[in-house]
Amino acid sequence: MNSQAQIVFIHQGNSWYLPYVLCQAKFSNPNSNISLIGDELALQSLPSIKGIHTESLEDLECDFTQTFRQNYCHMSSNSRDYELFCWLRWFYLLEYMRKHSISNSVYCDSDVLL
Repeated sequence: MNSQAQIVFIHQGNSWYLPYVLCQAKFSNPNSNISLIGDELALQSLPSIKGIHTESLEDLECDFTQTFRQNYCHMSSNSRDYELFCWLRWFYLLEYMRKHSISNSVYCDSDVLL
């Protein structure tokens, strides 16, 4: 993987596997910046892991997320909150990249071991 790659995970909730995913990403990509964007529960439940940058979803709320949330029409058999988050994560990622002037990144679901 490119040593300049920014690896980003976006997660909600307290999941037992999340620290393992982040540690494995850092171990397998020691030269890459690893970031977790998460809700309050995800960030509070995560032990401090050296070299992992964290960012709150609340800090990434923007016009895109608000507009999408207002216009979202739920048509899935999955729960509304689940499906909405599946869409919103891309807007959170975009806002994160804008905020930190990141031109490219690798996004991974938070249940993926690298």
